[in-house]
Amino acid sequence: MGLRSCSTLSCTLKGRGYADQKANMLCWGFGQTINGDPKWNHLDHYLADGSYFGDAFSAQNYLWWNGVVPPCR
Repeated sequence: MGLRSCSTLSCTLKGRGYADQKANMLCWGFGQTINGDPKWNHLDHYLADGSYFGDAFSAQNYLWWNGVVPPCR
């Protein structure tokens, strides 16, 4: 999954996330539609070794999570 500076594919690609990495979902909002889904998540992303990557946006259909993520304000 792409980790971007905002919620469209034209935004800067800050890095890539993989299944063995964890993120804190901060909130979700609407952005560019990807595979029929316009929702994106703003998240704090961590690398597989537990080190902090930074905050980024990722299209929601590439993420798996437990719990409730609030809408962005």
